[in-house]
Amino acid sequence: PARFRPSDPVAEMTLGLMWAGGQRLDLQPAGCADPQCDLDHGRTLELADLAAVHALDTAGHTAAFSAVQRRGGELARWRSRVDGARQAVAWAFRSVTAEPPSALLDEVLRRLPAQDVGMDLIGDESAPAGPPRDRLRWLKVTALVLLAALVLGVGGWTVWSQFTRPGIVHRIDQSKDLFTTSEYPAQDGGSVQAFLSREQNSGYLMISGMPQLPEGQSYQLWLYPSDGTAPASLGTFDANGFGEPVTFRGLDRFAAMGISVEPSSGSEVPTSEPIVGVDLDPTAQTGPRYGGRPSNN
Repeated sequence: PARFRPSDPVAEMTLGLMWAGGQRLDLQPAGCADPQCDLDHGRTLELADLAAVHALDTAGHTAAFSAVQRRGGELARWRSRVDGARQAVAWAFRSVTAEPPSALLDEVLRRLPAQDVGMDLIGDESAPAGPPRDRLRWLKVTALVLLAALVLGVGGWTVWSQFTRPGIVHRIDQSKDLFTTSEYPAQDGGSVQAFLSREQNSGYLMISGMPQLPEGQSYQLWLYPSDGTAPASLGTFDANGFGEPVTFRGLDRFAAMGISVEPSSGSEVPTSEPIVGVDLDPTAQTGPRYGGRPSNN
């Protein structure tokens, strides 16, 4: 309906593609002017489709999800509709390709330090070149190559330090707001301990002592979003695969972590109850936690 038309043209187009992709929006036009009115009339689940493509503003999404949580039994259906809507969007865009802007390379080169100066030093290829000029041109080209290698080296080191597992663990351990939970015991043995930093918006998990599983099964780690949508997988592991920290980013988006037993190939969503769960909110007042830095720091 027009009253839910988003201001973002991409979201507006997405709503249309959801219809084309088989996702039906069951919104009943009862004269309501905002999502709160629909909530007052009991139309909670119908807003899940709009929430999936961010067609609701923050207040509308918060009100709709809070209403779902209060009703309890509708939470699973809400998540199912959100996932279905997103899958419809993915289906609709499956054949869409995009070429990078033609001026992208020129823009990147323009922003490199001293790039314009270096290009001026190369000189005009059409000018007559004697032996001294050839030598000078070779030296200048060599300088440009070394400069490019330096830029790439610095960039590569920055990416490594920011996104690799050792880099994330080091930055979390050195952060001023590092919060360490106590060890959460798993049902059949083993434990999980979380190390969290709001400053770095990241965390990592130390998992130890997990028992061996029967052939064909594996442990799968899940991050549960704060907004109640479907959990995100951190991958599958066997009992011997927890020797290194399991890192993740986006701490502000997740409320908890859980481990379930799944087929060795993994699952799209948890198919069993978690054998252990960890609260990822450093400000929470429930559950075993003591805060501060780990004992080996």
